[in-house]
Amino acid sequence: MRQLIFLITAIILLCASVSGAQDTPRDKPILIVPQINMFPNSEIKSDEILLGLFPSNVGPLILPAKITVTYGIDHQRNKIVRAEVGFPEQPLFLIKGLPDLKTGPVRTAFLGDRFIYPGESVLFMTPWESTDNARESHPFVRVFGNVIKAGPKTFVCNYKAEFTDGEKTQVLDYYKTRNRPDIQDPAPRAVLDLTEHGIKYDLTKHMELPTLLWAGDIDSDDKLDLFMWWPCPGRSAGVYTLYLSSLAQEGNLFGKLQVGVHTYYDCPPEESRQ
Repeated sequence: MRQLIFLITAIILLCASVSGAQDTPRDKPILIVPQINMFPNSEIKSDEILLGLFPSNVGPLILPAKITVTYGIDHQRNKIVRAEVGFPEQPLFLIKGLPDLKTGPVRTAFLGDRFIYPGESVLFMTPWESTDNARESHPFVRVFGNVIKAGPKTFVCNYKAEFTDGEKTQVLDYYKTRNRPDIQDPAPRAVLDLTEHGIKYDLTKHMELPTLLWAGDIDSDDKLDLFMWWPCPGRSAGVYTLYLSSLAQEGNLFGKLQVGVHTYYDCPPEESRQ
């Protein structure tokens, strides 16, 4: 029933004017993740209508949504900003200032929560490509890293993810580990602790591990885009990154839109709404 109500709402929104959905083109768009404690950004304001990527029972959709913004502090005294969307279903993310974004269905190759173990690859099928342009190989993400056993614990050092499409490869992100993890250290820096959740692929707390969340073509340029979460191991923070092919420069496959967050994400802010 909730999905039906959501789709009816979506249809109404799609039929309405969305001239205010995006601002005048900006030097760089802004990525917003709802219901999360983002680092402060004074350019995010209440009552703006932005376009977001909404999961639905008919597949992901780009839809306009009005946001309510709260600036405040969390219980660790970090300054934060939170954005809320007035729908039961929340978007994976919203974008402010990307003029090429269009409402409607989004071609999607992956949607879920996936930690990619070192040595693994994730292959993306792109069924929207015509058979006339059939490719010899499909784009994929490949992960590297050093898996270390330290007593009962399992760590990954120098974790790195690369995206390959045809003959081009781009490093998505990586952790450079300077020291071997210590079994006595409860939160080693730049080291992934897989002891409890990584080996079991338990992603109920995906904010502790790099996570692939979505892959598809959000900017309608027939090239793959990616949405990932990258935590800061040993710190209560991380970065959501949207890799957009339409922002690629200097021979790269992607440009990045990023938003930093504090991972005390279940604590509401304490100050005023704006």
